Amino acid sequence: MPLQSVSEFEAVLGQVVIKIDKRLYERGEDPKLKDAKRGLEDIVAVARDTPRLKAMRPRLAEISEIIRVELDEASLDDVWDALDFIDFGL
Repeated sequence: MPLQSVSEFEAVLGQVVIKIDKRLYERGEDPKLKDAKRGLEDIVAVARDTPRLKAMRPRLAEISEIIRVELDEASLDDVWDALDFIDFGL
């Protein structure tokens, strides 16, 4: 479902961060997941600043690849929805 607002964008990426936290708890240290989590937190922090958010789009695309490999399909769909929001919703 397409994201309609910055609040939804923040909430969706926040849910992905929670899933990463759970996976880190299960697996222990995982540098790729920790990097993805840190990147998502950085992106959420600038979500209300459109130029900075658009500049972070390549980073979110990189994170989507980590999510694809390390998490689940639903999380990947959420990240893709966030990418679409940056591309078409802003």
